[in-house]
Amino acid sequence: MPKKKSYILPLSIVGILLLALLTFVILSRTNRTWRDIQDDKIIRVVTSYHPINYCIVDGKPSGFGLELIKLLSDSLDYSLDITIENSPELRLRGLKNGDYDIMLDMMPITTQSSDLYYISRPLAISKLMLFQSATFDTISPQITNIEQLDGKTIYIEQGSQYEMVLTHIRNEVNVDFTINYSNFSSDMLYQQVISHQIQYAAIDYAYLSPLISANADSLLFALGFDQLIGWAVADKTIQTHINDFIDSLSSSRRLQTIKNKYNLK
Repeated sequence: MPKKKSYILPLSIVGILLLALLTFVILSRTNRTWRDIQDDKIIRVVTSYHPINYCIVDGKPSGFGLELIKLLSDSLDYSLDITIENSPELRLRGLKNGDYDIMLDMMPITTQSSDLYYISRPLAISKLMLFQSATFDTISPQITNIEQLDGKTIYIEQGSQYEMVLTHIRNEVNVDFTINYSNFSSDMLYQQVISHQIQYAAIDYAYLSPLISANADSLLFALGFDQLIGWAVADKTIQTHINDFIDSLSSSRRLQTIKNKYNLK
């Protein structure tokens, strides 16, 4: 009687080879570098949909971040590949995974953020603001000092680097407020406050300034000091070239002109 053929060994070898190939693909996937950008002649950008970063005005793309990155791509004769992603967590994950080169959403430049990401030279100055609903009462009063935050709930964008600022305030000032992490972007949190769906939201002033009206200053309360903000990028080599580009804009006063257009400091 003929022996049955054994397929265990060949299948095991195939399985091992597939596992090895998968491991190689995962391990070999690294952040994009400036050399990748030069080879592709494409700058891959990720951004939320917001007037400071990227938006459509009268049918045309607009935004502080878009104007700057377009100046760079035009000067190099490179194309722009722009991805709209409103989740901060997914934007940063894509940057780490090598999907994107630059994140247009500006990040506070701190020791902690610089340890985690490659961040450009400062593009502007901002600060974290408490934006509050105009419906004040004894339970939800207008906040005019830090101590009044005790017992309150403050909404902040999920994945925001300003979480560290709020946590620092809560720990150092010993004020017991709740931080509620929202999946909504900053402009959506703004709309929720305006429509009285939530009472308080912590939002970067750079993102509030294009949205708030002139008489809404009374609804703002500063939660921190002036903070330098810049772009997070995928790699050290990209950081170097972006910094050179920012230096050239600063020396020609072009950067300040564009900042004035978007009411940025």
